[in-house]
Amino acid sequence: MNPCSKSSLLLGWGGIGKTTLAKAVFDNQYIADHFDRRIWLTISQEYNVQDILAGLLNDGIVRPHDGNVDRLGESLYKELFGRRYLIVMDDVWTVQAWDDLKMFFPDNGNRSRVLLTSRLSPVAVSLGCRNPYLMTFLDENKSWNLFCQTVFAQEDCPFPELEKYGRKIVESCTGLPLEIIVIGGLLSRSDMSREYWESVAENVSSFGNSGYNEHCLKILSLSYNNLPLHLKPCFLFVGSYPEDRKIVVTELIHRWIANGLLKTVGEKSLEDIAMEVIKDLIARNLIFIHKLTTSGEVQDAKYVGREVCFLCDGEPSYEGAIHLPGFALVYPSLSSLINPPAICGACRKMYSHVTRSWLVGIMNGDYDLLPFVHPTQARYVSVHYIFNVKSVLPTLQLLWNLQTLKIVVVLTSYPIVLPAEIWEMPQLRHFEITSLPATLSDPVATGVKGEEFVVLEQLQTFSGIENFKCTKDVLDRIPNIRRLEITHGSKIESPEHSLGNLIQLQKLESLNVKFARDNIAFPSSLKKLSLKSCMFRIPWSGMSVIGSLPNLEKLELWGATEGSEWNPVEGEFLRLKELIIGTCELVRWGADQSHFPVLEQLELQYLKSLEEIPSGIGDIPTLRTIKLFYCSRSLVNSANLVWQEQQSVDNETLEILVGDFWSSWLTISDYLSREISDNESDDDDEDEEIEHEDESE
Repeated sequence: MNPCSKSSLLLGWGGIGKTTLAKAVFDNQYIADHFDRRIWLTISQEYNVQDILAGLLNDGIVRPHDGNVDRLGESLYKELFGRRYLIVMDDVWTVQAWDDLKMFFPDNGNRSRVLLTSRLSPVAVSLGCRNPYLMTFLDENKSWNLFCQTVFAQEDCPFPELEKYGRKIVESCTGLPLEIIVIGGLLSRSDMSREYWESVAENVSSFGNSGYNEHCLKILSLSYNNLPLHLKPCFLFVGSYPEDRKIVVTELIHRWIANGLLKTVGEKSLEDIAMEVIKDLIARNLIFIHKLTTSGEVQDAKYVGREVCFLCDGEPSYEGAIHLPGFALVYPSLSSLINPPAICGACRKMYSHVTRSWLVGIMNGDYDLLPFVHPTQARYVSVHYIFNVKSVLPTLQLLWNLQTLKIVVVLTSYPIVLPAEIWEMPQLRHFEITSLPATLSDPVATGVKGEEFVVLEQLQTFSGIENFKCTKDVLDRIPNIRRLEITHGSKIESPEHSLGNLIQLQKLESLNVKFARDNIAFPSSLKKLSLKSCMFRIPWSGMSVIGSLPNLEKLELWGATEGSEWNPVEGEFLRLKELIIGTCELVRWGADQSHFPVLEQLELQYLKSLEEIPSGIGDIPTLRTIKLFYCSRSLVNSANLVWQEQQSVDNETLEILVGDFWSSWLTISDYLSREISDNESDDDDEDEEIEHEDESE
């Protein structure tokens, strides 16, 4: 088979816009509707076939796997067989990457595509692509328009006295989009003075005789040198992430804080300050938004410096360590602790004054090794258990400086018990256990009659705790908690576990409760609320207890309500943007735009009894998406009527998607068309059977 029979190639210089164009195609609504499965994966220079296959199987997220290429490849082939798919392999450096993977992409004869991007012409030749799409440099007009949009958010320069210098800067960027947006991000944050623009223009013009990599490096260095002092270490830290890794913003923020890169300002938390830094770097075009949350916050990001080797002046950096002036060396794995990596020449020269190494972070390690490395300075620990364990972290005596503790436990049949030492860690900011919930030992009372105890003033996140005791004594220890995720199992002892005491957590913003067995008192500070499989269910008639929460933006109700009819009260849910309802007995729902005035996304799942979506829901001006998964046919039909009504008034922004066990999300028109086609096919099969019977007779 010709390798290009199902693949396409975008070819061009680094920073010329290949990824941007591919992302625009990938996210295009027509493309999303056309393909059953879309997967995006970035390929690094030194790639791992097993990880790529694991990522393709999990929508670009590499999860733990057994490393068997044949098994992973077979699973991918079966996953894609018979489906119309689009796979983007971004930044391919060698044809070997394609040769290692192409056999696992079935040719379904349905115009499935694999789109590759590369900066190397030999890749196109080796693929046999005679006509790759060649990305060219921007001409003078397009370069100037991009510059003005970046700096001024309009098509031209509003300051005549600056235009001469702006055009000189653009000319020096030689039509490369990456350079234009980076230097534009720098100027957009400037005071728009003639003197400053003139100095920048002279600087950029002096780079004219440099080669491509050196030219890009100097542009990035210019932007870096002009960063405020507090942003520089944060930006350098981002460069430590592998080039093919999507940067999860919450993880980045936790690691910034653990490394002491941020300072408190007024009453703001370090997490809020870190998010401001993220937005500042985005505004300067030094990192790019990859994904937003429903509330508009940045969820994933991408580092602009991946196009050139920024930190090490042309010499490849070692991903095992991050070197920052005046800060610790950060090792991402315990193997690096036992065999410390060599420091690259540029970093050794730049930070020759750093003579002491501190262990700040341990990631993806085995906790059994911790006693041998004496992690007294550890502030960020992420450990994985992939076997049966009865207890996690048998001792925390050495981790008195710990700020973030993340534990992933899989493949265990034992109940997991966390030690009471967690209650004695005053620096702890984020505690998360995923995959399986764990039981936390009771805090040990100290002092006279237990009146004195350690208050975890810094604690922001408590996640993955089973049978969490919500006594006043416990909640007094975590007064500033912002995110709480707890599970109530069968062994609870009321009133110690009473969720009614949660009302005292007046800074709580996100609450996730599973298997609640009693009434919950909700703090007014809540922005996100998720209730799942509750034994104590809230009647629809009593939904005002939630609707009256003044800050609520996201609500998720799975098996948490009782009753067949919901008539919301006007004046409630004033800030709700996302509503998810699943697995309940709701039959009738009377609502319109006055009940959910700013709703953006509505998701209904496993609702077999709900007869219809209220027609007034479609009139909500902010509504962008309605999703129906495994719902009644009458509900799907009513959704179709809502869509047709909105189409008749030229509402092109509302999208209605339908999914079930047999297909991925389809637009409602495609879903109904497919049903009609399937029914016609079944009728044809029945007619054919009847004809065969007649012939037999």
